[in-house]
This record gives sequence, structure tokens and C-alpha cells, in this order.
Amino acid sequence: MKKLLLLLLFVTGYLIAAECNAPMEITPAMTPFAYDSNMVNAPIISWMEIEATGDYGSEMRACDPDGDLFTITPISMPVGVVWDANTNWWYWTPTIEQVGVHYFMFSATDIPPDVNTAKTNIAAYLVNVKQRPNSAPWLLPF
Repeated sequence: MKKLLLLLLFVTGYLIAAECNAPMEITPAMTPFAYDSNMVNAPIISWMEIEATGDYGSEMRACDPDGDLFTITPISMPVGVVWDANTNWWYWTPTIEQVGVHYFMFSATDIPPDVNTAKTNIAAYLVNVKQRPNSAPWLLPF
């Protein structure tokens, strides 16, 4: 059975091949930061590190080996993330209070000619928000 694949395209640029190749699942040993892999009940397919108070965005893509149309839907995202369903992009300016690891989850559901054969795939990815080097609060002397 062919599987609908959910892929992630960072704005920094990954090339998506015309074939539907399954993304490699990320393990804790593959990231420069610690996270709890039990926080999501889905394969973690990618990660990125960003800095608090910066503006970021990323595109979600799916690939259906049968060529069916599909929809991508966010399941969970951190507070403040804006999802554009027309372009499948998310945008976020994380705050200083959001420093730490965040789990994004998306589903991709194909729209086959026969709705009884629809397939859904769920995937997660990690975003580690780091504090900017010079973003510590100012301490004013009294």
C-alpha cells in the first residue's frame, strides 16, 4: 500500500524530489538539543533552531504516490504561530518566554476519487527556540 507522505521544506531550502521518498525519522542523537521524543505520538521528521524575537516561516508539503490531491492541516502549534492554509506556510515570531523546544504536528490527507479510500499521515517536527545572544533583560543600577 502506498502511503501519503508529509514533508517539510524550510525557507533555508531543501529540494523536494519528484518521487515520494519517505523522510528520515529524527532521533534525539541527531539534534544539538535535548527533547522528549514521547511528547508526540507521530514520527518526528525534521527539526530547526531559531532565535527568540526573530521572524520565521516554513512551508509544509505532502507527496501522494497515487497523484491524488491532498490537504495539509495543523494539529498543534505553539501560541502565536500563524497558519496560512492557502499556501501551507506557517509564520512565527517566538517571544523570549517561548525559549525551549516546541513540537509542531501536521496531518496530510489525500482527496481520492473515492472518499472511502482516503489516507491520512501525521508527522511532527521540532523547533528549538534559543535566546538571542544580546536579548538578556537590561539590569539598571539603582
